[in-house]
Amino acid sequence: MPLNFFLQNLIEAKDLNSRPKETETLCDKHPDKLLELYCCQCKRNICMKCFAVSHQQHKCEEIEKISKVYIKQIQSDVKPFSSRISQFRKSLSKVEEAKEKFLQTIQEMEQGVRQRGDEIKRLVDEHVAKLTEKLNEVRERSVEEAETCVESINLALAALESFQAYSLEIASKGSHCDITRSFNELQTKAKELLKSHVITDDYCPPVVQFEPTEELIKGRLRNIVGGLIVQHLLYIAFFNNSDTLTDFKNIWQATSVLDYTT
Repeated sequence: MPLNFFLQNLIEAKDLNSRPKETETLCDKHPDKLLELYCCQCKRNICMKCFAVSHQQHKCEEIEKISKVYIKQIQSDVKPFSSRISQFRKSLSKVEEAKEKFLQTIQEMEQGVRQRGDEIKRLVDEHVAKLTEKLNEVRERSVEEAETCVESINLALAALESFQAYSLEIASKGSHCDITRSFNELQTKAKELLKSHVITDDYCPPVVQFEPTEELIKGRLRNIVGGLIVQHLLYIAFFNNSDTLTDFKNIWQATSVLDYTT
């Protein structure tokens, strides 16, 4: 039943308490007549003139007499309300308590999720650092090998180019005596240089590839943190159709609906 209905009744009850007693006993149709009878058929208070005009064939009782009967009936009708109100207050306390526990659980779970995320971030950072360190080691080693190779080639070039220039200078500018005197030594040195300065292998840097985690690439691992399983509960209140409304049950029932959030 709408809450406004109960509020309206409370307002009307308050108006009754504030209404002057004189206006309560006067007839609406005949303001100069007092309300003395209650028509049981029409369910309204009437004056003697109303009775004489239109209620003679109806069962009527004195207002004071029927009022006492109705007071007892009202008291009887509202008697179960104390128990029902107590049940609702207990239910309200349970709901508030369950809500507080639930919010506390959610807060703790949120902290757990964030903590798990921080742990994963730390592990990821550590893994990234290790991979970066490994790449730096590979790079430094390869650069060192390349620089050694460059230095070796430059030394060989210097020796070959120097001997070539010296030999050509003797051949072009030396006297016949200079040529014959140096020929055997130049020929021996040329053979030694050609034998010792040979390029055996070109510099080959290592082939480095980065392969991300396969599950993340193909989307099989949708969430590296974890997931939530939410079990929905139905709160069911049962009322019977008895007049006293005394039979009342509250049941928390678990449903089979599961919500898995990733």
